[in-house]
Amino acid sequence: MELVVDANVLFAAILGRDKTMELFFEDKLRLVAPSYLIDEFEKNKQWLANECGLPLTEFEILVSTLLSHVEFFPLTAASLHKSHAEQLAPHTKDAPYFALALYLKCAIWSREKAFKKQNEIEIFDTESLLKELE
Repeated sequence: MELVVDANVLFAAILGRDKTMELFFEDKLRLVAPSYLIDEFEKNKQWLANECGLPLTEFEILVSTLLSHVEFFPLTAASLHKSHAEQLAPHTKDAPYFALALYLKCAIWSREKAFKKQNEIEIFDTESLLKELE
C-alpha cells in the first residue's frame, strides 16, 4: 500500500515512538512524501529534539532511520496537480501532500482531522491504518 506521509505523522513517530513508528518499518507500506516534509521537519527540529528527550546524536539517528523509509519527491513532480490540491487541502501548507497523493493516485497518512473534509483522497489516521493492515 502506497501512502503519502505528512509531517505530523513523522512528528508523532519521533515523539511517541509507538505504533506510529512501527508503521514506518511495515513491509506492506511504501511511504512517500513531498520534499517539503524535510523543510517542515527542519523548522521544528530543535523543538522536536528537546521534546524527544534523547541526546542529539540518538535523535539524529532516529530521524535518519525513519526518513530512510520514506521516498521523497520534488515539489515539481506533482506540480500539475497543485491547483486541484490547493482546493482539497484545508491549509495552503498542506497542498504539497494532496498534490503528491493526486499525482501518485494514493492515500494520505495523517493525524490532521481536517484532511477528511474532502472526499477525493482517502485519508488514514494511524488507528485506521493499523486496522487496514490487519
